[in-house]
Amino acid sequence: AGSMHLEVPKAVLVSGIRRSGKSTLLKDLLREKRDVVGYVHFDDPRLNEFKLADFYTLEDIWKDKSYFQFDEIQKIERWEEYIRHGVERNRRFAITGSNAGLLSKELGTLLTGRHTTYELFPFSYREFLDYHTAEPSFASFEAYRKHGGFPEALVYDMPGYHQELFQDIVQRDIAVRYGIRNSYDLNNVALHLINTLGRPFSFSAIARHYGIQSITSVADYVRMFEDAYVLSVVSRFDYSFRRQQNNPKKAYIVDHAFARANSTQLHADYGRILENMVFMELRRQTKSIWY
Repeated sequence: AGSMHLEVPKAVLVSGIRRSGKSTLLKDLLREKRDVVGYVHFDDPRLNEFKLADFYTLEDIWKDKSYFQFDEIQKIERWEEYIRHGVERNRRFAITGSNAGLLSKELGTLLTGRHTTYELFPFSYREFLDYHTAEPSFASFEAYRKHGGFPEALVYDMPGYHQELFQDIVQRDIAVRYGIRNSYDLNNVALHLINTLGRPFSFSAIARHYGIQSITSVADYVRMFEDAYVLSVVSRFDYSFRRQQNNPKKAYIVDHAFARANSTQLHADYGRILENMVFMELRRQTKSIWY
């Protein structure tokens, strides 16, 4: 947040997994401008019929607003066209989205040079310490290992929080959005990768194991979970890009407590949980990671 600039004459996009705190962060950064900020959350079912032209209706309603904060904007078709036109008219936008694929689909062509993107992940160990005003210690590290970094999970003691979040993502962010009728296979692929966290896998082996006819479908499901920030897929390092693609891959999960809560095999596997924590510390710095 310290490096996030909202004053630039561009659209500021914050992407990350559902409930990682994107909306709260932007509201906090915009709190001194509260009177001139128009806020819309497109998860609201009353906005299911929202269309491109309705953005301009909002401008007419909010003539006194110079900033707009739009949450989960990727739900609206052709949203990039409006944002581009708005930036050209010196409007300021703070935007969140929980699907990297849908957010980036048209950004390269329509918003080149007109947007700045940040990624937000659940709390790192350092942020966990800041939140609790705690010092680095074995006890605080154990607390982080146990509770993870989702802000709501730390504020409220809610049993089943991570399982509910997983189902929300599977059903709302993926199955509904992509029109997938057989969410059983989708669910199996994700749970398989969570349970085999940090272990080599191949799309073909997963397809065989679950009786999924198409290897391409498995690859698509994995990409959808990547786009929703549930997991990251890492290739085995090789100077040959072709061999990178053909070699087994590994998957790491966005938050270790989320992984453990949705797994039947990780509860006592401290090694793989620690490996996942190290991976996510690297992922916060770069996408260029191999094993």
